[in-house]
Order: sequence, then structure tokens, then C-alpha cells
Amino acid sequence: MWLNEGFTVFEERKVSAEIHGKDFSLVNAYLGNISMYGDMVEYGLDNSYASLHPEIGTDKPDNSFSEIPYEKGFQILFYLETLMGADHVQALIQKHIQTHSQQSVIYEDFIMVFDDYLEENFSVDDAEKIKNAMDWETWVKAPGLPPVTLDFKTKELVESQHLATEYINGGGKSPANYTEYNSWYSSLKVVFLEQLIESYDKVDLALIKKIDDDLNITSTLDPECKQRWYPLGIRKGYEPIKEKAHTFISSMGRMKYLKPIYQALLDSNQKPLAIQWFNENIDFYHPYAVDQLK
Repeated sequence: MWLNEGFTVFEERKVSAEIHGKDFSLVNAYLGNISMYGDMVEYGLDNSYASLHPEIGTDKPDNSFSEIPYEKGFQILFYLETLMGADHVQALIQKHIQTHSQQSVIYEDFIMVFDDYLEENFSVDDAEKIKNAMDWETWVKAPGLPPVTLDFKTKELVESQHLATEYINGGGKSPANYTEYNSWYSSLKVVFLEQLIESYDKVDLALIKKIDDDLNITSTLDPECKQRWYPLGIRKGYEPIKEKAHTFISSMGRMKYLKPIYQALLDSNQKPLAIQWFNENIDFYHPYAVDQLK
């Protein structure tokens, strides 16, 4: 699956970098890494489902579906750029597509094209050096995080994290630059929320209310922000979020957005409410979503 989805994410981020700038693309890669790691933890870091080569056996293939082929697959190509250079990776991808057009492929097919490309475009010594730096077996088959830690941080990303930290350490006061949040694009707002989630034990109900008074996140139209903010608020007992969350899970059916909210209700001892909301929407949700939420 990563040969399809990882490549797609890689090229999508190339396009977004051309349109919105490289930092925009890197921030999305940073968030993708967080989502990927969350799915790995849910499966178990030693589970093959936390790899690019899931051993499905007699299980339903859908049960192995996650962000992992998207994001770890993307990271393979991102890492190859650090070894070969961006232009060479684009040429490698073109060669791979031209070689295997209209075919089903396995990852060894891509490795063969990779090896051929190195021999055709690099000196013997450089080709050998790149091959030795690329541990395909570990990248593809080993569960858990990639064998190489890649840096996706940008100046704006750090600033959004810092704003969250200022709220946490601010003693109930608004940071001096808190209005900058309103000018950020979606992914930077999500980084801010992810930083709050990462500091979950330091976030209390009063802080949630203070942030909402300043930034009005509860009324956001952004589903990516809702995915983080609503579960956080539910777990912290912030009542104004509940009806917004109820409306949200009753108006769309993506598991990506549904599961965190239902899980937050269960985690905060609100199972009867979760069952009520689920039963209200059981005929609206896709059968797969119904099966997964049960």
C-alpha cells in the first residue's frame, strides 16, 4: 500500500511546497509523523501492523489500515532525498512509474529500479555509499518508527508550539502575541493543539476555558482542529464543547474524526452518552464505521 499512498503523499507535499512554501510542507510532514506514531502505539510498536509490511494472516485487511503506509512511505522518499538529492528522487520516481506502468508491483520491484538508477547516474563509490545508507529491510519490514529520525521543524512550527507552552505556563494570563493564532494556516493551529495534548497533564479546565475565551476554537469550522480540540475538551469536562462535538459527529462519517470523540466520551466515563450519539447516527454512518465503533 505504501508504494501507492506514500508516493502520493510525497508528491502532494512537493506540490504544496511549490504553492505555499517549503515550511508549509514540512509542518504537514511533522503532523503526519504524529498521526503515524499514534497509530503505531495503538497497534503496538512491535506489531507488524506498525510496519510497511503488515502480516495480515486471517484478519480483515481493513484492520491494518492506518496512516502508516502514507507517512512512513513518505518518509522513505524524504530520506532518499537526503542521500540522492531532490532532482534525482524525482527522476527515480519517473523511472519507476515508466518501468511499471499498468502493473501490480511489490517493493522489491522499486528497489530494482533504485539500484539500476544509482548505477546509471552515480559513480561506483557514490552508488555504493547510498546503497549502504539505505536499509530497506528495516525501513519496510521492521515495526515502529523509521530507523532514521527526520527533522520537519520550522520557525513557524516552533512559534506555534511556544504559544501553547506560554498558555500552559502563563498562570491564567493571555500570552502577549496570542492573536497571532488567528492568522495561522490550519496546520499551524493543529500544531498548537497537539502541543496542548502532549502536555495533557498540565492542561486543566480553567486553561481550556481561557484559551477558548481568547481564540474561540470551539466554534472553528476546521475539522482538523475539531479532531483535537473536542476530545481534549470532553476529557477535561468543558461543557460548551459537547453540543458542538455532537453536531460534528452527526454531520460527517470519517473514522478519522469520529473515533477520537467517541473514545474521549468513553475515557471520561460518559459511555451512555456515546451510545446515545452512536444510536442516533447508526443509519447515517457507513457500515464499516458502524462495525469499528461498536
